Amino acid sequence: LGDIPAHWKIWRLKFAANKIVDCPHATPRYSDSGTYPAIRTADISPGIVHVEKAKKLSQNDYLRWIARLEPQEGDILYSREGERFGIAACVPAGVKLCISQRMMVFRIASEHCSDFVMWLLNSVSTYRQALQDVMGATAPHVNISTIKNYFLAMPDKQEQEQIVSHIETETRLLKVEISNLEREIALLREYR
Repeated sequence: LGDIPAHWKIWRLKFAANKIVDCPHATPRYSDSGTYPAIRTADISPGIVHVEKAKKLSQNDYLRWIARLEPQEGDILYSREGERFGIAACVPAGVKLCISQRMMVFRIASEHCSDFVMWLLNSVSTYRQALQDVMGATAPHVNISTIKNYFLAMPDKQEQEQIVSHIETETRLLKVEISNLEREIALLREYR
């Protein structure tokens, strides 16, 4: 993990989370008329869930896919397989969704800040831990036991929240610029 402040503690993910759930090992039946987003590895980037891009499920299929855990606001979605493994994002407010193939969901214990843990999961030190266990060249994946045992360096919850607030402040302008560029790209495609 490198150097960490003396007052921070080392946690394993399995002790920082109340629940760690892997996706069902099947392909969901996506539906053009479905209303429930099924988040795949292609639907997240660090810190962002791209709900609008996600394929949809019918209510019956959605209920089957949330049988073990219904993701709720603040839960962490994590990609564990494919070329986009090792990416985490928190479930946004006001969205009912489920995880699809190659995804996991973590419900973080109340003594920790989910957003802070999410940023730790997106950090270089955690990604390096995943790389030590990656299997498969064409479709790499990380074992669930390795993910549960990731080492995370964390201060108390108040300091976690302060760090998250700082990250949000520092990245706010970048998010605005990204949004503007995405809008311009959409307009250029429309003109074309």
